[in-house]
Amino acid sequence: MGNIFARRGEYEQARAFSRIGIEASKELKDQHNLERFYGAIAFTYMRQGVYEEAYPLMIKTLEIALEKQDTAYQAWALNGLGGSADALGKVDSSLSYRKRSLDLAVAAKDELKITGGLCNLGNWYFNRGKLDVAMDYYQKALVRAEAGWEGNYKMTEFYGTILRCIAGVYGE
Repeated sequence: MGNIFARRGEYEQARAFSRIGIEASKELKDQHNLERFYGAIAFTYMRQGVYEEAYPLMIKTLEIALEKQDTAYQAWALNGLGGSADALGKVDSSLSYRKRSLDLAVAAKDELKITGGLCNLGNWYFNRGKLDVAMDYYQKALVRAEAGWEGNYKMTEFYGTILRCIAGVYGE
């Protein structure tokens, strides 16, 4: 239910359901769902631009993922931390989180997360005026998106996003 509310932009309701899930997961000692409920709440705050609330929840999500040795969710949480840290002006942390997320995605051979990580790093450098470095990351992401988009709508979305990012480098 929480995901449905979040997709509809009804973030308070989404958080209410996730908080119920957190309590149930704690009672059941269900670390798998606990990390996901914390991440879901953090995501709603990020969607609203309330990064000071999202950041500690992403830290909590990462801690649980590390404890569980859940590499995929570590990469997801690190990516979210990168975005939150950047929005909060924690520039060095932001870059470090983004790079660590990409490293984990590469180790897991997760093409979707690799492509997203490359694009996010491109954005990081683009936002700091380092257009050559940004373009290098965008080009790498574009190659992966082109190779993996057949039958994968998420990769197709990335492809369009990457093309818009590249156009931004050229000032279009």
